[in-house]
Amino acid sequence: MTAAVRTFPRPSARVEDVYLPGDVPPPARSRQEHTAVTTTDEAARALPATAVPCPRCGAEAGAPCTSHGGTRVRKHDVHQARTAAHAQQVAAQHDDQAAWAYIREVAHRLALEGVDVTDYWAQEDDDHHEGLIVIGDQAQAFGWHDEQGWRHLTGPRTDFGPYNNATDLDLAVDADVPDVVAAVLSALGADDPAGTERIPI
Repeated sequence: MTAAVRTFPRPSARVEDVYLPGDVPPPARSRQEHTAVTTTDEAARALPATAVPCPRCGAEAGAPCTSHGGTRVRKHDVHQARTAAHAQQVAAQHDDQAAWAYIREVAHRLALEGVDVTDYWAQEDDDHHEGLIVIGDQAQAFGWHDEQGWRHLTGPRTDFGPYNNATDLDLAVDADVPDVVAAVLSALGADDPAGTERIPI
């Protein structure tokens, strides 16, 4: 004789959903709240590339990238175009800092040699870096350009500026600081330096 299989009715609620009298059930989580939890973008916001806007999806700086027409947040990465844009910005900042440090080091070394350095600066201009070290009362200066190298700039002052003549110091664009200092000292000690040419106006 076959024993009858006893069946039990399926419970209408999960155990954790059954509350005893006096229990206060937790508030139901809405679908919107659930979506906010599952689409966290903290990891993406922490990526260095989010410091720049994304040229691919248009995400603003500080915001994560999106996909599928802006309907889905990229939670763990950014677009390759944004990574490239960030790398380009970092490289440009590094070049700016390197140019400034280079000019500052030359200026400080000249001052230690007794040269009356009254001003110096470096800047980016049309995707190139350049700098200037002013001597004394601006009667002369030494200019640097990342393609043209070092030049000795002298007067006479005109309506177009204080320096109307330039002498190439025959230095490499990335000449070592001691070599630049030696060339500048030599140029300052020459009454009529050779190679002077009039700056085109």
